[in-house]
Amino acid sequence: MPCGEAEPDADVVGTLVGTVAGAKVELAVVWAVEAGGQGADHDEQEGRSGGGAGARTEGACVSWPHPSGGHGHAGLRNPYDLLTLHCPAPAPYWGMADSSPISYLPVPGPDEVPEAVSALWSKAQEAFGFVPNVFRAQAVNGEQFLAWWRYFNLLVNKEGYLSLAERELLAVVVSSINRCTYCAVSHGAALRVLLDDAPTADLVGVNWRQAPLSPRHEAMARYAELLTLHPEQVGRDDLETLREAGLDDHEIVELVQIVGMFNMTNRVSSALGMVPNVEYFDQGRPARGPSAG
Repeated sequence: MPCGEAEPDADVVGTLVGTVAGAKVELAVVWAVEAGGQGADHDEQEGRSGGGAGARTEGACVSWPHPSGGHGHAGLRNPYDLLTLHCPAPAPYWGMADSSPISYLPVPGPDEVPEAVSALWSKAQEAFGFVPNVFRAQAVNGEQFLAWWRYFNLLVNKEGYLSLAERELLAVVVSSINRCTYCAVSHGAALRVLLDDAPTADLVGVNWRQAPLSPRHEAMARYAELLTLHPEQVGRDDLETLREAGLDDHEIVELVQIVGMFNMTNRVSSALGMVPNVEYFDQGRPARGPSAG
């Protein structure tokens, strides 16, 4: 039986109701009968392990309306049931094309934001060739966005006590732990560029313990993880561990501020459903050569 909507004579034995991407869905559980079969009653007589007409399918699928028309589907390895998913087509906020939403909320246009925000957008476009989606999504409240950006920019991008690569290392460790899509992708790109080492940066983004970090950077990552997951457990001894790794008091305070900043920013980004710009995915990666063959 092809993957798609259940056949009209399929035996619907139950439904499950839930949500997918914010849309209410109904999951109909049906017994699938091969072409030429005699229905569920015959199938029960033949037994689930039997083959031939009337035997249950050896797989299952989920189908859903696709925004562009037609149906998408995904096969499921289930020996008994065919799962057919009926749901409205939600707005593809997870999409990263220019025409797709970049946030759960409507994004203001250049004429709807303070002049300083539109000027920042223009400056970013000139410098990077695109406007980071975080600049647009948070501009719903323009003055608050500008206040956040001034502090964020000071901590992450301006001259400070930690190197730029060390700051991005902290950003990626925290964002990965928090599963913040926007920050993990965008700052993962920055870390690849600054390290000039895509494999190490990618490993930090998945599990920093498997990345070839120096003792100093390992101590920083460990502290960032502790402060992110268990802030109530942080004590004086943890700062001594950082000192033993070579950090002075200025660097320790900056480290703590950066970890705090990204824990806050991760939550804002995730709550608003911010989508990373497509440009981030290739940054800091070797150019792809022609395929072999």
